[in-house]
Amino acid sequence: MLMRPCPSKTAYNASQLFIDHVALAFQAHVAHRYGGVSERRQKLHSMLAPWQERRAKELLMKHLDGNISLADVARECGLSRGFFLKAFHQTTGLPPHRWLITQRIERAKEYMHNPHMPLSIISQVCGFADQSHFTRTFTRMTGVSPGQWRAKNL
Repeated sequence: MLMRPCPSKTAYNASQLFIDHVALAFQAHVAHRYGGVSERRQKLHSMLAPWQERRAKELLMKHLDGNISLADVARECGLSRGFFLKAFHQTTGLPPHRWLITQRIERAKEYMHNPHMPLSIISQVCGFADQSHFTRTFTRMTGVSPGQWRAKNL
């Protein structure tokens, strides 16, 4: 007999930043699709001030695992969550969660220069759920697996 885990007892470790990112995307979709909200595509010239950009990046890097909410980062920058999202994207060219994933990959590359540091440890230190998650994300973003990248760059 095949036993399957009860869905209510399965634990998923998603970062708060990722959850915020998905929730906002879902809200925008529902508002546009079912709420009669028309899509406005006006160019915003709202960017973060240099101190806000530094503070946001500092907080995100301090919480490389993503366990900080967008509301907390926005508050530290003195902005609303919605305005912060738009301004961060305008300033960096990426939404906060995608920027954070890019930083995790860059940090992992630094660690991979040490041939004695296992990929499983690198994945934990860089905020990935596990080595498999790290490998999938790294391969998607770089086009090569972490092992292949390490072999080429040592």
